[in-house]
Amino acid sequence: MTLRVQQVDAHQIEIDDDVVLIRLRGDLTEAQQAQLFGIFAEQARLFGGVYLLGDVVKAGTISPEARRLANQRAKEFKMHACMVFGASVMTRVLVTMIIRASTLVHRLTSREIGTLEFVESEQVARTRITALKTKRAAA
Repeated sequence: MTLRVQQVDAHQIEIDDDVVLIRLRGDLTEAQQAQLFGIFAEQARLFGGVYLLGDVVKAGTISPEARRLANQRAKEFKMHACMVFGASVMTRVLVTMIIRASTLVHRLTSREIGTLEFVESEQVARTRITALKTKRAAA
C-alpha cells in the first residue's frame, strides 16, 4: 500500500495501488480530464484494473469537451468499479448518461465497465470497494 497524492489544478487525486480517489473541486475541463484519464490508465496498467472513488461534493460543471473526451477514451483502462459520493441528482444523471453513452458507442458490456454506484459517503464508498475487491480476489 503506497499512498500518493497528486493535484490536477484544484482537483486532488489520492492513489493507493489500484484504488484511485478523485476529489473534484470546481469545474472539470477537457485538459484536466485528459490528465485524470492518464492517471487512471497508468494505475490500471500496473494493477490490471482500477477501482475509482469520486468525491463530487464540491464539483462544478463538467465541460462538454470533458464529457466527450471521457466517452472517447472509455476503453483505455479497465475500471472494476466506480463509487461516487456527494452527487446531486443532476450529477447522478450526467454521470449515468456519460457511462451509458460510452457503453453504446464502444459496445461495452456491464462486465467491461464495472460497477457504478452512487453512495452517501466516502466511508460507504471505501467499504463497498473493499467488499468488491474481496469478492474479485475469491473468484
